[in-house]
Amino acid sequence: MTKQCMVVSIAVVWARAVLAGGSLDAPGHVYVEGTTLTISNAPADSIWTLTDWKGGALDTNRLSNLSVGYYHLRCGAEDVTFAVVPKPEKRMFDKNSFYGVDSAQSWVSRKGRFLCPWYGGDTFRLVSDLIALAGIPHVRDRLSWNEVNKKQGEYDFGHYLYNANLLKERKIGISGMFHDTAAYVKKMQKLPSDLKALHEFCRKTAVAFGDRMEDWEFWNEIDVSAYAPEPVWDYAATMKAAYLGFRDGAAEVGYPELLVLPGSLCIAARSVYDEGLFANDLAKYSDVFNFHTYAPIAQYPGIFADLRAFMKRVGIPDRAVWMTESGTQQEGRGTKDSVIKGVKAHSPEQELIHAEFYAKSQVAFLMQGVARNYLFVFGTYNEGAGGKDWGVMRRDGTVKPTYSAMSTMIQEVGSARLLGEVRVGEGCRAYIFEHPGGSQTLMFWSISPVDTAANVMSPMPLLEKPIKLCVSDGEYDVTDLCGMRSRVRAENGALSLSSTRYPAYLSGLKGFRADVPAIPCGKPTPYKAAADEDMRVIFRVDLDKGDFGIAGHKSIAELKKDKGRLRVEIWNLDGKEKEGRVNVAGGTLENLPGRITLPANGCVSCECMFSPESGSGAFETELVLSGVFDERRTSRLSMPVRLEKKFLESCTRQPVNANDPASWKKNTTASGYSVIWDENEEALRFDLSWDRQGVDKWFYPTYTLDLPTENLADAQFIQFEVKSVQDKPENDFACQYLMLVYEDSAKPDLFMPYPAPISAWEPRRIELSTELTGSRQKRPVVKAIRLGANPKGMKCTFWLRNIQLLKSKETR
Repeated sequence: MTKQCMVVSIAVVWARAVLAGGSLDAPGHVYVEGTTLTISNAPADSIWTLTDWKGGALDTNRLSNLSVGYYHLRCGAEDVTFAVVPKPEKRMFDKNSFYGVDSAQSWVSRKGRFLCPWYGGDTFRLVSDLIALAGIPHVRDRLSWNEVNKKQGEYDFGHYLYNANLLKERKIGISGMFHDTAAYVKKMQKLPSDLKALHEFCRKTAVAFGDRMEDWEFWNEIDVSAYAPEPVWDYAATMKAAYLGFRDGAAEVGYPELLVLPGSLCIAARSVYDEGLFANDLAKYSDVFNFHTYAPIAQYPGIFADLRAFMKRVGIPDRAVWMTESGTQQEGRGTKDSVIKGVKAHSPEQELIHAEFYAKSQVAFLMQGVARNYLFVFGTYNEGAGGKDWGVMRRDGTVKPTYSAMSTMIQEVGSARLLGEVRVGEGCRAYIFEHPGGSQTLMFWSISPVDTAANVMSPMPLLEKPIKLCVSDGEYDVTDLCGMRSRVRAENGALSLSSTRYPAYLSGLKGFRADVPAIPCGKPTPYKAAADEDMRVIFRVDLDKGDFGIAGHKSIAELKKDKGRLRVEIWNLDGKEKEGRVNVAGGTLENLPGRITLPANGCVSCECMFSPESGSGAFETELVLSGVFDERRTSRLSMPVRLEKKFLESCTRQPVNANDPASWKKNTTASGYSVIWDENEEALRFDLSWDRQGVDKWFYPTYTLDLPTENLADAQFIQFEVKSVQDKPENDFACQYLMLVYEDSAKPDLFMPYPAPISAWEPRRIELSTELTGSRQKRPVVKAIRLGANPKGMKCTFWLRNIQLLKSKETR
């Protein structure tokens, strides 16, 4: 590259937008339509080119009075991108809009995360302005309890409130969330055990932020043990306290519209954990059903069909579904170096895959009845040792094509209702949107691996396909993925279009009907308590670890003995004293008083002995606690209990014939891999090694079950013994799973965690009966299992033996 070109590229980075009344540097290289862009300090004989986002050459005169789009300005090997968006006065910020983005800006956009030569380095203002310029009406941000409330009674919301003010000034609604506990508050494991302290923090926070927030969400991805290792009934108790706190704070500032969300679920398959949430009355203490998915688009129909069936089953069929995080890994790990050392970035081809995914996934969510979506993530953020690039922004502070794809989609159909899919021919998809005034817009594209595959190889061809429509004669506007407009003409009632893998918009239509209607969106459904209900009394139980274990995806208490010790906590998050009784079902609680007085804003604890209900051949019961205080009934605590001792004394054990190393198919990122039968240990031995840092280290070898003999539908548990060593003394793992691979390839694998292996042999028992829901005849067929872990070391040896299926005598 010549020195001359370098001078030009630097000048372009600081190109000035000449506006009425003066000039300024455009934040993030995002300009408003009608702006004229000039290149300063460039030598007269510089050779530079202007292209659109697809690489098509444009006349350099296009820099005068810029039209909406996404552009590349090139000189030699240097490539500077910039976006042009509609004028702000053309934007409509719809309070009920589907479109949002997870900005996480209070965390990921702090100073130093990316270059910011604008606004004196104010990264928060830059991100807020860029979101507003794109017309995005909703964002999701995060807050830290421990950061803003380090000492009891002392609050400093600092930059979190600063960000909330920036966004409110730009008419952007915020979904807030926290998933940590202040250091001064006692924890169960990660969740706070002091429900009064939790309630007070949520109340104070709701008061401080007021109507800047559209909603508050308590905790994150609660079905994942990394965030919430506690059992489901413990999360439900804390959610009730948080809900009441947020509601009380909103009432103090006269803001009844505030919504309260539970921590999102993120595991694709519905499980007994999810059932447990609603058995503990979560429906009464939440207003929206929120979910996360990073699954390929092709899996959405199955995921949401299961979700709708589940919501109907738990009594909330019409509740709004929000995707408080969504995204993709289809483009793979970043292949370019960013301006931050050790952090990878998307290549131009990967950026376009992400932009394509964005537009297509929004339609896919709308087709499934999703009412709100927050794409993860707007700011710059990497995972996987810096390899996975998530952001809509780059580390140099500029924006990717996805930014223009978001801006364009919101401009073209942001205030419209998706009617559904229109069949336009093989290899193409088209969807019709209807605007409030009755006009319609058709969004169309060619089917590509982004629509159909889990992983996408780049670069991909355009996949051009012809589409013919019957429309009225005349001219119509076509807007491409990034906002560039062109005109097409219909003659003799016919219009010919050329679709590509990148979605485009045909506007000005009327009279189209959907061949496949979109599923209607639900609405937030705040619960109104009946006159005889008391939602402020909350039950929690603290189990003795010597008598109880936790199983079934954090959803079942396993009683190891004939009886079990536990402490019953009864919290009264109300300003008045109450008197009443506790009702117990599923067994008896010795030492529980017949009448109990609850202090105002306090708790009563009772040390009890639980004796389960007995029944011939029964291995499970459900401890249910509820109460009546001051003649008003409380919500429920539901804790399923398995009689582990009784089951293990009577079950049958079927060995899985998996001792042959050849029966395990390699499935790992390891550069070195071997599996043998270790005679000394009488076990399978897997030796794994990785040759470079930064790689995502995992191994999950696959064993194909011998069906119908090894049918998991007949089993309550799968049990095995494991041990491991690594080239690090901690011998620790990021995570470890048993995965079930279904015969139906459309169903995603079911991930079931188990306690990490150590250097000595230990048994691991994973419940199947609660995961493979339904009767044995209707359970999905599991064709294979994957069993392994994600080690933190560069070398790992993993031994595995004695895989067994445990069955009750009744299911033999």
